[in-house]
Amino acid sequence: MFGRQGKGNRRFPGREGGARKKKRPEWHKQAMHAVDDISELGEPLVSLIYSGEWGKPPSVQIHKFDQKIAKTGIRYHAEYLGRWSGGFIIRVLDKHTEKVQNIINEI
Repeated sequence: MFGRQGKGNRRFPGREGGARKKKRPEWHKQAMHAVDDISELGEPLVSLIYSGEWGKPPSVQIHKFDQKIAKTGIRYHAEYLGRWSGGFIIRVLDKHTEKVQNIINEI
């Protein structure tokens, strides 16, 4: 039982036992109508906070928002704030601020 037991710390990414390619977060699959790159939206942008329901996973929260905003045809970019603060930053064009804020308040 003496000697080296694990070599995981010495292995390089891409080799056996090394770091793997990072997967996209699970919630991103549920935001079907969101743009991947924020530059696709144009300018001027407004950031709105969408906190969703307390205790629900991020994938459920963003799915509800995505279904509501899909009916309007408004393009948006979503960024998850993390599990401790919860919620999302939703970025939209300035002219759509009022509609999107109403959707957030409705949910």
